[in-house]
Amino acid sequence: MLIFLMITVAGLGAFMSSTGIVAIFIPVVFNVAKQMKIPPGRLMMPLGFAGLISGMMTLVATPPNMIVNSELVREGYAGFKFFAITPIGIAVLLLAIIYMCLVRRRLGNREIAAGSDPHRRTFQDFICDYKLTGCARCLAICPGSLLI
Repeated sequence: MLIFLMITVAGLGAFMSSTGIVAIFIPVVFNVAKQMKIPPGRLMMPLGFAGLISGMMTLVATPPNMIVNSELVREGYAGFKFFAITPIGIAVLLLAIIYMCLVRRRLGNREIAAGSDPHRRTFQDFICDYKLTGCARCLAICPGSLLI
């Protein structure tokens, strides 16, 4: 699961915002950890690493890649091709996967497996604590609106 998670996150993050991909995968990781009865920390650290490494995959993976490319072109140098840095990113991803596989037993050892702690706080607990029940609002933009 760790290898599949890292490859998937890095692959998607190569073409989308790495921060957005990590945010999308956080609930997925929590659900998977709960179903596998393992501490979520065992998958959260690899998730974060894969998100960071995804920035090394393509020209559009992170804004700094595009800024460096623009500056190179502005100074008269040949810019990067879209996949010019992909070999570096793949090598770093493979090293990270190997590293995570080697240390995975140490990740999240101090945590209680997801769902096994009866005192673990849930979103419903926070909603009640902060008196947010019934505070949700919905906004719809109708066809023909000036906001479109």
